[in-house]
Amino acid sequence: MRCPLLYRFRVIDKLPEKPSAAATRGTVVHAVLERLFDAPAAERTAPRARAMVPGEWERLLAAKPELAELFQEEDGAPAPDRLAEWLTGAQTLVEQWFCWRIRPVWSPRSGSCSWRRSSSPG
Repeated sequence: MRCPLLYRFRVIDKLPEKPSAAATRGTVVHAVLERLFDAPAAERTAPRARAMVPGEWERLLAAKPELAELFQEEDGAPAPDRLAEWLTGAQTLVEQWFCWRIRPVWSPRSGSCSWRRSSSPG
């Protein structure tokens, strides 16, 4: 927060703010993970979670059509490249959750992780 007045507007008065692309991405990723945990354990895979991202975005957009403005040009025209990049970012976050949660085996040569389920809880 840059100043006490901004704090008051956001925290105390709770004035509505225009949603950011980052906050919206977090909402979509959270929804994907919630829905993923409704599935049987064997079906909770990174590829499945990644594939769920566009559907969760569409579901959120149907509930809050004003979010479409996040991916429009200044003249109001759709910006499909911007949306595609944003969706890819959301899919990457979902995959990173799997790397973090399933105790990855990091491979410095490939620059990626492979997933190995831990036998210990947590």
